[in-house]
Amino acid sequence: MTRAARWARLLTTERLGAPGEARDPERSPFEQDTGRVTFSSAFRRLQDKTQVFPLSKSDTTRTRLTHSLEVASIGRSLGERAGRLLSAETLLPEGVSAQDVGAVVSAACLAHDVGNPPFGHSGEDAIRTWAARFLNAHPGLDLTLAEREDFLRFEGNAQTFRIYARTQARERDGGLRLTLPTLGTLVKYPCPSTSCGPDAGHAYAKWGYVQADAPLAARVFAGLGLTRQSGERERYVRHPLVYLMEAADDICYAVADLEDAYRLGLIGLRELLDVYANAADLGGHAWEEGAGEDHAAFPANRAARAKNRVIARLVDDTFDAFRAHLPEIEAGTFTSDLIHSIPEYAARYAPLKALARERGYESTRVLQIELAGYRALGGLLDALADAFVTRPDGHDSRKLQQLVPEEFYVLSPTPYHEVLARRARGRLLEHLSTYERLLTLTDYVSGMTDRYALETYQYLTGIKLP
Repeated sequence: MTRAARWARLLTTERLGAPGEARDPERSPFEQDTGRVTFSSAFRRLQDKTQVFPLSKSDTTRTRLTHSLEVASIGRSLGERAGRLLSAETLLPEGVSAQDVGAVVSAACLAHDVGNPPFGHSGEDAIRTWAARFLNAHPGLDLTLAEREDFLRFEGNAQTFRIYARTQARERDGGLRLTLPTLGTLVKYPCPSTSCGPDAGHAYAKWGYVQADAPLAARVFAGLGLTRQSGERERYVRHPLVYLMEAADDICYAVADLEDAYRLGLIGLRELLDVYANAADLGGHAWEEGAGEDHAAFPANRAARAKNRVIARLVDDTFDAFRAHLPEIEAGTFTSDLIHSIPEYAARYAPLKALARERGYESTRVLQIELAGYRALGGLLDALADAFVTRPDGHDSRKLQQLVPEEFYVLSPTPYHEVLARRARGRLLEHLSTYERLLTLTDYVSGMTDRYALETYQYLTGIKLP
């Protein structure tokens, strides 16, 4: 297959579940994807989900929503540059522009964190810890090894694919019916829970879809021409644009989160400006007093301008890495990520992440609130698992089942009137297997916002009344 033919597959306008959907004459299918993600309820809930600093009282601290918007801005820039590169090499399919490539990356960036549970990565750990405790306490549950792994290794990335390929529009095939390129770019780790691991290489360090969604993922990969790797493990080649989405996220993690730490008083201005100057390769003299208009600015504005310079430099360096490694990326043999492929990464960019980890991610307040959230999620799942799996006919269990919205009981395309009929008969759970009941719980709890999860836990335990 020629490179042009391969990119024609990689940038197809086909939608999951609606291959023949008519095109909007005013907007490209990829711009429509951006709209579908932006107006989805799962995306809106990011406004009250933790980025780094949970339940912050500052109105300037980033949430998952503002983080995702910033990632999408950087992703669009990187995508459009990639589109112009492909255009110059006559690799863009007819009717697809450089702006369309930017729209694909932007849409994937907007959606990339939607599957994260309350309290971010701490929430993922809470669900995994609960799953290990629950499954060890109930070894006789009717679950395959692969199904158990979906909970023991709960992964926000897999939940993101599940939301947009299935649960955001449960009554129909394909969920929101995003284009295959957007979904392919969204699957950062193209393998199931049983095929990932730290020794599997960068693209398979984590996993991208639960067992229930494996057929949907396979349809996406097949439509894009992404082949399965050789060997016994189920691992597919990454979509080339995944690397740009991943890099945009890495840039925001490395740079923008430090600005939040400064605003919250966890990092001093001089220390912040020094690490930014090193990353932007400007030299310490750029921050000496009296050197240019930046030094007449308010401290927060100086920090913001320095951050912008670092982001601009990182975008340039990242795109250079993408261009240099494009043949390997297309062939599926590239084994790193773009940020770590930048020659000066260790000297210029690694200190950014080290400082963010030390002063931000591991700060006392962050750890205290994450611990509270950790316990709340475990308590919620204990109560719900009792009602859904181990004691579904108990009096309290029936009440808990009624608290969970009816759409969470739908795990395959089902007309709404049929769901209503099941509820009227009190039989919403009857058609669900043990695996599907547990998926219902993780779908419900992982979709909660930070505050809603804490309040629901308090209500269920009697700590607080509605």
